[in-house]
Order: sequence, then C-alpha cells, then structure tokens
Amino acid sequence: MKKMRAKKKLLFNDFGKTESERVEKIRKNKVINMNEDELKQYRKKNRDLVRLCTLKKKSLKVKISPNKKSFKSPQSFGKAVRRVEKNLPESPRRRVTVISGLAERHGVALAEAASKAMERTRQGLDIETIDTVIEFFNRVDIVYLLPGMNDFCTVWKEVEKIRERKLYLGFHTA
Repeated sequence: MKKMRAKKKLLFNDFGKTESERVEKIRKNKVINMNEDELKQYRKKNRDLVRLCTLKKKSLKVKISPNKKSFKSPQSFGKAVRRVEKNLPESPRRRVTVISGLAERHGVALAEAASKAMERTRQGLDIETIDTVIEFFNRVDIVYLLPGMNDFCTVWKEVEKIRERKLYLGFHTA
C-alpha cells in the first residue's frame, strides 16, 4: 500500500509540473501575439493586480504560517508554553502587558474580545454618577480630616500611583 501511494504521489507531481509548464507556455504565446494596445492593457492590469496583492498583504496583521505544524506533538507544544509561562512576571497586569507586547512584535493581532476581557470594566453605575458621589463625599461639611502621616493611602489610577488623603465621614446635621 505504501509503495502504491508513493508511486501515485510521484505520478501526480509529474502531472502537476507538466500541466503548469503547459499553461505557462500558452500564456507566453498569448503575450507574444498581442498588439501594442492589448499589451499595454495587459501590463496595466498586471501592475494593478500586483499592487492590490501587496496592499492586501500589508493590511494583514497576522502572518500566514505554512500548513506544517510548528511542533511534532502536543506534548512538546505544552512544554514550550510551560517554559514561557514559568518566566512570565507574577503580576497579572504585567503578564498581560508582556504577552500583548510579544503579540505586537511578532505580528499577531489580538482579538478585540480578548483585549476587552483584559481591561477592567465597571458594571452598573455611569461614570457621571460615580463622579457626583465622589464630589459629594469630598465636601467639607460631609467629611473631616485627621492630622497625621498615616492619613494617606496609595491608590493605583490606570498606570500611575496616586497618593490620596483619607477622609472620614462625619455628616453632621446642624
């Protein structure tokens, strides 16, 4: 059975080669027999096709890899993944940043759903509502401050650390 498959493969490859040579010969003869106007149109059409193809390739962010598998077995793939995971930072935010940076460098486009999943989202209240509540609790007649060094806390706002003062709720009514 193996011999038969190998023989068929060789025959098919020879057929494909001869067929492509035949088609190429027909194309060349067609170009040779064209007059000047037809030749200009043919070249213009070919230029446009090549330009479109290069634009299409540039627009693709993901590199198209050949059909060959990168790893021989799923075990070797798992081993490579574990090696990379072992050397990633412990912080989840830093992990995401490193992975997205690697993806950008190597031309892999992250899906929008995946990138949105990595971002924090506020569910429920609008940003305007949250801002009005913060403004209310920052009013002098609602909260009071205690003197001392321990009345500060460090808060992460997006990328940077901000040192904020602790406010104590007093809410005295007349």
